[in-house]
Amino acid sequence: MNIRKLHYLCTIAEEQNITKAAQKLFVAQPYLSALISSIEKNLGVKLFDRSVSPLQLTYEGKLYIDHARKVIDLQNQLERRLQDTKELEAGKVSIGCPFSLGSYILPLILPTFHRLHPNIELELLELLPAEIEQLLARGRLDVGFTSSRPQDSGLQHTPVLNQVYKLATGENHPFVNQFPQRLLSVTDLANEQFVSNIPGTMFRERLEQFFQDAQLTYNVLLNCKNSETAKALVAKGFGVMFLHETMIDKENNPHHLVYFSLKEKTPEFTISIVTNPQAYSSLAARTFVELVCRELQLPG
Repeated sequence: MNIRKLHYLCTIAEEQNITKAAQKLFVAQPYLSALISSIEKNLGVKLFDRSVSPLQLTYEGKLYIDHARKVIDLQNQLERRLQDTKELEAGKVSIGCPFSLGSYILPLILPTFHRLHPNIELELLELLPAEIEQLLARGRLDVGFTSSRPQDSGLQHTPVLNQVYKLATGENHPFVNQFPQRLLSVTDLANEQFVSNIPGTMFRERLEQFFQDAQLTYNVLLNCKNSETAKALVAKGFGVMFLHETMIDKENNPHHLVYFSLKEKTPEFTISIVTNPQAYSSLAARTFVELVCRELQLPG
């Protein structure tokens, strides 16, 4: 059994659907069906229960896929170790980053890394935090960025950037004339309506706790995933919003937003770099992590 076929079987197990797996792998669906039948015939056991939808692994199938993943991981580790012998003349770093963080954290790192190591291929996967942790745990990502609370205790979360929250308003908001020093108190926000991150995010949870501690209601006018959309709405007078400092475009400010600090200690938005200490880390990946810590002035 070669690695490619093991990868095909693992993908079928993950997708729980042969057609979806075929589309993801860019192979014909009949080929995958025939592959399953051939392997099951050779082994004398059923790996997949194809009578149910979605497709389910049998007990024997779970054993097979678990071991197949270990074989694939060993192969990946071998390839990475061989790449290290080239002393960064070649290699690859796979990076997982939530869409909401990518435009803020990656420009601080990737241009410098590429300038220093132009022969290293960079692969970016924009994923949910849970998906990043899952792929890191399986050794399929080298490094991830997240602002979420860690779910997998086996992964190493190293804070790399702490950002203070600031209030953003449109340039015609009453606060602009009322607070010329751009400093206000949380009690001044009692009657404001907010464009906010969706519930369940760390950004949102910390703001809710901040308002709860101040015995005020965090009055949400609209939940919005895309920060640029939220900025455009606030610029037009549709509520106000909190941003962390990395999200503030101090040079261009295309939306002409006005930013205010709070007298009280505001929450901090912490971005962490996530790695798997149990998995093999290539020289390219280690160099990338070292650069992140150095550029952001944290211990490597």
